[in-house]
Amino acid sequence: MISVGLHNWDLTRYLIREVGQCHADRMESLKTYFPEARAEDWKLIHAGQRVQIIKRDANGKRASLNLGRK
Repeated sequence: MISVGLHNWDLTRYLIREVGQCHADRMESLKTYFPEARAEDWKLIHAGQRVQIIKRDANGKRASLNLGRK
């Protein structure tokens, strides 16, 4: 998993930033798509996890990250 994280650094940074957001940050992102959004109307809920598969590449040497594909 560490190898995949290091070789997919853009994804790793994105996920870390997303997890570290406070409610106000999430509201600012939401307002990009829904400008009338009010913080008091929204709450954070646990929505589960997305399927990610880590497997060896075609050469069998390096791990690669695949989202929802086998």
